[in-house]
Amino acid sequence: AKDAWIEIAFIKVEAQIKAMVTDSGEGIQEDYREKLFTESFSTKGMTDHSGAGLGLYSARESLRRYRHEISYNENSKNTQFVIEFYER
Repeated sequence: AKDAWIEIAFIKVEAQIKAMVTDSGEGIQEDYREKLFTESFSTKGMTDHSGAGLGLYSARESLRRYRHEISYNENSKNTQFVIEFYER
C-alpha cells in the first residue's frame, strides 16, 4: 500500500536488548492473538496458498532455543512484535 511503513527500534534494559518491529497495520484481531505462534496457524487461510503458518511459529521456536523471546504487543495502536534478547 502507498502509505505502508515499517519501523524497527532497539532499546537496552540492563542485560536485555528489545527489538520492536512495528508496521502501519491496525493490529491483529483479538481472536487471532492466542494462536499467532501456533504451528500451521495463518490469518490468511490456506485456500489462497499465501502461507503455511510457519513464520511466527518458527521464529519463536528458534529464539527460544537460545533463551530469547518474541511476543505480540497488544497495547500498540499498530501491529508490533517485540523480540527480547538476553545476554548470557
